[in-house]
Amino acid sequence: MENNSLLKILSNNNIGSRRKCFELIRNGNVEVNNKVIRDPSFLIDIEKDKIRVEGESIKIKKVNPVYIMMNKPIGVLSSSFSENGKLTLFDLLHHKDLKKIKLFNVGRLDFNSEGLIFLTNDGEFANKIIRPANKVLKHYIVEIKGNIKDEHIQRMKKGIYTYETRYKVEDVIIIKRSNKFTRLRIILNEGKNREIRNIFRILKYKIKNLKRVQIGPFKLPASLRPGEYKLISKKEIEKFLKS
Repeated sequence: MENNSLLKILSNNNIGSRRKCFELIRNGNVEVNNKVIRDPSFLIDIEKDKIRVEGESIKIKKVNPVYIMMNKPIGVLSSSFSENGKLTLFDLLHHKDLKKIKLFNVGRLDFNSEGLIFLTNDGEFANKIIRPANKVLKHYIVEIKGNIKDEHIQRMKKGIYTYETRYKVEDVIIIKRSNKFTRLRIILNEGKNREIRNIFRILKYKIKNLKRVQIGPFKLPASLRPGEYKLISKKEIEKFLKS
């Protein structure tokens, strides 16, 4: 018997986004063996259980999870959809078997940023990475023009408020500084859209380079060049999910 949560089964069977599947379950629109189930973590025996979504039976497909660590280059979109012919993460996949799997990227890096990003078909893994409540920290190496002021470092740690939102880093570590440039390691928990770029724009520093080098326990290997990728072992993923 192989068990997976009801939410994971729906997410992996093209019913909709993880959020939509969650809402379908919570709203009582999902039945297992003719009984309404409102618990997203309810365990499903894929060999025996019968699932209906909004009255329609679904055929449970056994999906083998895939976990890819990629070093995203500058000038590539963190998306499965191209804009004006620009390359996407998925254009970089050259293994035919991987191209056949319905993968999605976990989070984003903007067009002009580089570094670690995951591709997967496992919604549980993606949710663990993305949700701020899980406190999976993201590490970035940032190089800016000029010598950053100590008061600005403290301001980043305390929080920077705008009309729309609040930006706050978990930590800032100076790697190297001079009158011409400063190289820092910035650690985020949430990682709002373009958060680091917006922080330095507010503080009036120009970013020369922005690279994500670590997510949780997963570090970007020095040997993984921009545009290259590697599979993460199931053992590593299981250890992470249990942590």
